[in-house]
This record gives sequence, structure tokens and C-alpha cells, in this order.
Amino acid sequence: MERENGAFEWFKKHNSKFELSKFALIDFHYKSSAPRRPLTLRNATITSAGTHGFPGVVIDQSLRWNAYAAHALSKGTAYVLQIKRIASANKGLPAAMLRRLYLAVAVPKMLYAIDVWCTP
Repeated sequence: MERENGAFEWFKKHNSKFELSKFALIDFHYKSSAPRRPLTLRNATITSAGTHGFPGVVIDQSLRWNAYAAHALSKGTAYVLQIKRIASANKGLPAAMLRRLYLAVAVPKMLYAIDVWCTP
């Protein structure tokens, strides 16, 4: 990033800016007790994080996917609870519509990127 024609030169040429406070460092190491050294870029120190979220996926240092599985479960639960709110016996949607809504909204939210984190 700091080398000649690196990322910092690129953002100057393109009138852009890196927000170094939003950077995250994930250190993948086969030993969980290995020391995690920080990274220093332009007077900003980036420490190693245990987990980090990319668009739609949470990755942890050991690639066990427990953090993402919990995240996906909480998202799916939130959508199911919202569907439950409109499932009143008197004034709610019919069961067929609720099933269609569940399959179209809640299931895809829970199963996003499942091919990455779930082993069959």
C-alpha cells in the first residue's frame, strides 16, 4: 500500500481516501496461541481482530464459521418473528401466503453463503 504506485498513491490520483479506522486485520494461523502482531500504516495501528464482517459474511480467525452461523440464525429469527406478527388467525394472511413469504424472505436470509460455511 505504501510502495511506489501503491494504493496510497492511487487514492491521491483519484481524489479518494482510505479510512484507516475502518481497516481490520485478520491473522489466519494454524496455532490459536500464536502471537498476533499489529500492522502499522501511515501512523495508524491496525490490531488483529477475532472476527470481521464482510458484506453478508462474518469471518473469524480460525475459519470455524461459528460467528457467521450465529449471525445467520439471528437474522433468520428476526424475519420469522416479523412474519409471525402478520400471521394473526382473525386478520392475518392465509397460511399459503405465510409459507410463500417464509420461503422467499426468511430462508434466503438464513442460507446466504451457506456453501462457504456449512459442510454437508
